[in-house]
Amino acid sequence: MQDGLRLLEDALQAEVVGRHDELVGQAERLAATEATYASSSLAVGSLQAALRRVRAEILEPYQQASLRLLAASFRQRREAAEC
Repeated sequence: MQDGLRLLEDALQAEVVGRHDELVGQAERLAATEATYASSSLAVGSLQAALRRVRAEILEPYQQASLRLLAASFRQRREAAEC
């Protein structure tokens, strides 16, 4: 069994050595991909924060305008009922 394990280990080592350049290239591409992901994740976070700020800036005036419109509608109905 020891001989079988040694043969397997030798074969694995030979495979790694034989593909060393390919494995290093894949590791470098993975590192570049991770950096791109981190950068993209930061950009998405910034966009989400900006969107929250814009929503907050838009929501308050919209709600105020909606309330004024609703109040005007009630006044108009009340005035029409009084006539």
